[in-house]
Amino acid sequence: MTASGREQKVAARLREIARDRGALRNALDRFAGAADFASVWASDDPDEINRRDQVERPYERIVNDLQEILDLCESEEIERGIAAETTPPGDEPGRWRRAALRGHLSHAQAERWQAIAQGRQRLAHHYADLPSQHGAEIFERAVEMLSELPRAITRIGRWIESLWPARAS
Repeated sequence: MTASGREQKVAARLREIARDRGALRNALDRFAGAADFASVWASDDPDEINRRDQVERPYERIVNDLQEILDLCESEEIERGIAAETTPPGDEPGRWRRAALRGHLSHAQAERWQAIAQGRQRLAHHYADLPSQHGAEIFERAVEMLSELPRAITRIGRWIESLWPARAS
């Protein structure tokens, strides 16, 4: 993929994140809190399943879009030869930790986003075999995501700007 192709994808993902952030906030507001979401988590009622799924889709898309942005930025740095080696010997960090090692997220942010991404995995793939307590955890992760998103976008935005400075018209 070319640099301009990466830049266009990053811009598209940022627009999608903005849209999905509103959708997630709206979906979470339809629950009285984590306990309410947990009670819906294990429900077989089609209306309750649809209500739960209104949280799943934007949660999943935000995580996926952020992960894709990290991958695109990292690929751009590698292609340009500006990616410093950040992997300790014998270690294979994931994308969130690599972004922190490069200084684009704090280590605490990377840990929080890794947990949020793991929550997305639970939400997307393990409905039936997880107890309702995990429903509460997912709700709390979604709320945490909304809280963390502005800080992450600010930090990642600096990385994006360093790779593709805004062009003067």
